[in-house]
Amino acid sequence: AEQEALQSALDNERSKCVEESALRSELQAESIKTLSAFLSEVELARRDTSEEADLARRITAERDAQLAQLRQEEQAYSDEVIAANTAMVARDALQSTLEQERTELYQEVALVRSECRAELEQESSACEAETELARHRQVDGDELLTEFQVE
Repeated sequence: AEQEALQSALDNERSKCVEESALRSELQAESIKTLSAFLSEVELARRDTSEEADLARRITAERDAQLAQLRQEEQAYSDEVIAANTAMVARDALQSTLEQERTELYQEVALVRSECRAELEQESSACEAETELARHRQVDGDELLTEFQVE
């Protein structure tokens, strides 16, 4: 009977050990699952962080490229404005020169007209004098002819 009691106690202890071993295995499996899930989350977070960093680098690179393009466009526009201003200054200078030359030409034309009028008036006066002289000569000639015919 003592042996049976010992055997029963030993069986009970074995049962407890098997149960504890099963519980430990369950706890270990649960711990492994929890640890695996945690490691998966860490890996996902690391990937997300890495992807976010890649995305941030790509966005930064795109933004930098856009800024460089905007700077080039701004410089081109600035160059065009400078060229346009230079052209306007040159145009204004040319226009001023043309106006000055036009004024000088008008003055020269007025002077030539005045000289031509004076010459025409002189020639007209000379022509009138010659015409008057020719009339007198004709009258004198007619008188001489008449006297000659009378004689």
